[in-house]
Amino acid sequence: MATKDSFGKWGEEYAARYLKQRGFDIIRRNWRSAAGEIDLVARNAETYVLCEVKARRSLEFGHPSEAVDAQRLGRLVAASELWLEINPGATVRVDVIAIVADGHRVDVEWLQGVTL
Repeated sequence: MATKDSFGKWGEEYAARYLKQRGFDIIRRNWRSAAGEIDLVARNAETYVLCEVKARRSLEFGHPSEAVDAQRLGRLVAASELWLEINPGATVRVDVIAIVADGHRVDVEWLQGVTL
């Protein structure tokens, strides 16, 4: 990938395929709300999963999941509350999908039910 943005988009696409292979439907991509943007909204049965996707080319600057700090997680939780307002009665979970793609292999870590 040539740029950080295009690598980020690649990571989101990879995460979407990863979730689809595990039986999820991708409902929305880059859902924007007053609280911030959610990279992927997926659904499996009755649960909506709001996913933050972080992708890196190496671990030189730490694991991608480390980029989801308390401030970012707070925005994700606030966005999930807004999702519930427009989807009353839904079951919502916040997940983080961290991808390390070093050119030779791709490693995925899926953190489910992330909370403050």
